[in-house]
Parts: sequence; structure tokens; C-alpha cells
Amino acid sequence: MKKILIIILTLFCIFNIYGQSSSENLITTFFDKFEKEGSNSAIDYIYSTNKSSNVLKNEVDELKTKLTKTIELLGKYHGYEYIVSKSVGTSLILYSYLIKYDRQPIRFTFILYKADNEWALFNFLYDAKFDEELKEAAKVYRLLENIPLIPNNK
Repeated sequence: MKKILIIILTLFCIFNIYGQSSSENLITTFFDKFEKEGSNSAIDYIYSTNKSSNVLKNEVDELKTKLTKTIELLGKYHGYEYIVSKSVGTSLILYSYLIKYDRQPIRFTFILYKADNEWALFNFLYDAKFDEELKEAAKVYRLLENIPLIPNNK
């Protein structure tokens, strides 16, 4: 009986771990394609996870064109770095990455949604305006040591 319980618990843990990491697998595959096959292939892949992507074909084509033009201006690609992830419950998650180029970095933001069992792209954004956010975050009034502590009510 103990062996059966241990096997069931082990299987549950394995499936639970797989479910948690599958959103990250989408991002890993995206960057593998981005580095080996280019941005268009990576965009096609990530949008293929969304069942509505055929409806969004014109928007996806426009995104690929704009991203390709942006990348051409930035120089040599030097890799990517994880910035942050945030989630709402267990079915909506945002991943943000810094994409490094000679001229300047850009940011890729992925919002993934899991309605049932599989993660899919909900939204993809790229921008180069995160330096303003960084400056804002460093302002004195935003620093934790300058925020008054709320006294405990006893």
C-alpha cells in the first residue's frame, strides 16, 4: 500500500512540475528559433500556440516586418537575459526579457495564458522604452528606505 501511495505521489509531482515549466518551454523554444532561424520563425512559432493566430495573420505579418526592421538597425545580436516574470493566479503569466544588441537593448514581453491544459501566447510585445521605467524605479521616493512604515495596529 505504501509503495502505491509513493508511486502516486511521485507521478503527481512529476506532472505538476511539467505543468509549471511548460510555459517556460514555450519561451525557450522561441529563443532557440530566434537564434538559429531568425525572428520571423520565432514569431511564427510563438503565435502558432494561439488557436486564433490564423485570424491575426495580418497583424502577425505586420509585427514580423516591424521587428525585422528594428533588429536591422540595432547591429549584432549578443544574446538575451531574463528580466522578470509575474503571474495572475496559475493561468496567466508574463515573462520579460532583455535582448542585447550592439547599439541598444530591446525588451520582449510574452503574456501566456492557460485556459485548460496547454499554455498559449496571449500577447507578445517588444519595445525599447524600458530605460524610462528604470529611471523612474530609481527615484528617491520609490526607494524602500524612503517609504514610511505603517505601524502595527494592536
